[in-house]
Amino acid sequence: MSDKRRQISRSTKPSSRIVCEDVSFVEVEFPHSITPRLVISYSEGLSVLVENQAAIPLAAEFITAFRTLERGGAL
Repeated sequence: MSDKRRQISRSTKPSSRIVCEDVSFVEVEFPHSITPRLVISYSEGLSVLVENQAAIPLAAEFITAFRTLERGGAL
């Protein structure tokens, strides 16, 4: 392995420089921050997305009802 460093030649010609042609204000929309969420996946493409801790009781209630119906029981 060679220990030689490459020299980068830079041209000093005025025509090779980038020239600023315009300055203006624009509105830029930034995406929202990414928040991890719990996904519980079942067979046949069923998934339960749990947004945060407050949604856990609702998810648990749904899973219980789903299992009951899956076993042929009534709600």
